[in-house]
Amino acid sequence: MVAYPVALRRDDNGTYLVTSRDLDELATFGKDKEDAARKAERAIIAAVAARIRHGRDIPPPSAPRRGEALVALPTLLSAKMAVYLAMRAKRVSQNRLAKELGMDARQVRRMLDPTVSTHFDDLDRALRALGKQLKIEIVDRQLAA
Repeated sequence: MVAYPVALRRDDNGTYLVTSRDLDELATFGKDKEDAARKAERAIIAAVAARIRHGRDIPPPSAPRRGEALVALPTLLSAKMAVYLAMRAKRVSQNRLAKELGMDARQVRRMLDPTVSTHFDDLDRALRALGKQLKIEIVDRQLAA
């Protein structure tokens, strides 16, 4: 699970402003803390998706500071992000990965696209080709106090 810390600060108009130290482009708001947390998840998804689309770095989540909330990425996006980061670390292009996997380059582009549904089997194959292993763990959900 990939989870980014966010700050939820009460704004002067009664809403909650959400910002992130890790994703400086992230700014959203909600009418209350629950609404702000829901919107923070969508904003983080959009920020990560834009970074993938534009070939930009994606910073790892920093440790949360006192008063910050953790917002988890959906599992599928976390896996897509892992493929993207592994490709960047090994300097593997989409075309090269496609050739390695016996796929068309368009299929790899779609695999990395956060808006496109992807089979975990394909992500697992891509990660193995990049020297990584996909690990999924089921744990009890921790509810915020």
